[in-house]
Amino acid sequence: MERNRLSELRRASEKTAEQLTLLGRRESEARNAHDHITKVYDETVAELRHERDAYAELRNAYTKLQSQVDANKSAGAEVERVREALQQRLDAEQAAAADLKRSLASLQEQFDAERENTAELRRATAQAEARMQSAVDTEHQLRAQLADATSHGKQKANASDADAARAAAAAKQVATLTADLEAERRTVTDLRLARSESESRWEKERRALAEQSGDQVASLTSKLEKEQQRTADLRRRESDLEARLSAEQTAAAELRQNIQHAQERGQAGNQDIQSVREALALARSEVQSLRDELEKARGRVETALGERADFERLLQESETRLKRAVRDREELEARIDGTQPSAAHHAAKSSSETTKTAPAAAPLNVLPAPAAKPTHKPSKPVAKLNDDPNWVAVRMAPRYSFSEPISVQINGTPSQLSDLSVGGCQVLSQNALKPNQTVKVVLPTSPKPLNCSGKIVWAKLEAPALGRPAGYRAGVQFSKPDQAAIDGFIISHRATVNV
Repeated sequence: MERNRLSELRRASEKTAEQLTLLGRRESEARNAHDHITKVYDETVAELRHERDAYAELRNAYTKLQSQVDANKSAGAEVERVREALQQRLDAEQAAAADLKRSLASLQEQFDAERENTAELRRATAQAEARMQSAVDTEHQLRAQLADATSHGKQKANASDADAARAAAAAKQVATLTADLEAERRTVTDLRLARSESESRWEKERRALAEQSGDQVASLTSKLEKEQQRTADLRRRESDLEARLSAEQTAAAELRQNIQHAQERGQAGNQDIQSVREALALARSEVQSLRDELEKARGRVETALGERADFERLLQESETRLKRAVRDREELEARIDGTQPSAAHHAAKSSSETTKTAPAAAPLNVLPAPAAKPTHKPSKPVAKLNDDPNWVAVRMAPRYSFSEPISVQINGTPSQLSDLSVGGCQVLSQNALKPNQTVKVVLPTSPKPLNCSGKIVWAKLEAPALGRPAGYRAGVQFSKPDQAAIDGFIISHRATVNV
């Protein structure tokens, strides 16, 4: 009886050691997953920091470019103001030139009037000279007649009174003509003086007007040329500024696109960091749950070791009593039969050695003590082992795997089907799954999907891999499965049974 109990205790110790080994392996896997998640988190943080630095550099470059654009805009506005001022000055100069042209036209009209007046004076002078010449001719004729009359008077002393009167009248007429001739001469002299004065005044005014007009025209021409040159320079500067402004606007647009891309990458990095943080927290909680389970298993192992020590002590006492009983029996048999005691003693000794070596077999493998417990309260474990060390999982139906991944719905969330049986399935989901959680699995069948209700019996967190984020792998046990529909689904997808 004691040996049977000792054998059972050894088997329980071996199972406990195996469970401790499994827990140690799971803890190692969880630590590796934690280290991998930490490494991915550090890499993501470094990449995000690099993206933030690049974003800051882009922001600084954009700020500098914006300041340059503002400076160019202010310079362009200044050039526009200068051009407007020059245009106003040019308009003023053009107005002054128009006024000068109007003054020149007025002077030209006055000059034309003076010229007409001079022509009138010349015509009047010519008429006066013609009259004076006719008067001179008449005077000469009268003088000749008077001389003739005087000579005839001398020859004819006894001329009649009529001739004397006629001679006196002729003398008076000559005197009148002489007076008129003198008046006409004076008039002609005055007209000539007035004409000469008018011509000299007109010539002076013409020369002064020509000089003034020439100076003003030359000044306006030089100013106009300068303004035109300034305008051309301003237009060139304006075109250069417009070209630079367009180039800087293009560069600013590219910087905005780069900043937008950096912001998008930063948001994606923040989301990745958040998912990595969640996976890290879940991994830490799972590691803590594994540590708790390891502590419980260690407690059970220590209890089992204590019980084993008690049983070994009892076994030793039993062996001692057995040896004493064997010796007593041998002595009694020797006394009774008188046979040789050495053979019986030898058999008893071999039996005792066999009994001693039996409990020493199959030593226990005890894992090292786990690390110190953290001060914070441990989170709820993802999965638990049965407290009974004799518990063994038994699969009630064969599981079938698929050559290609199959997408299913778990409580409305897209997931992936790993294997399937008429009693349950194994799935991989992005959402958290916990033991004893009621779920609804929807299989893609035709003409309508197949709904299978069940409960999570185990769950574990898987670390992210290449092309796949972190997720939860869980086993689902169906409550009321439609075995015929599930068999049809397995046959339609040509699933293979798992060995």
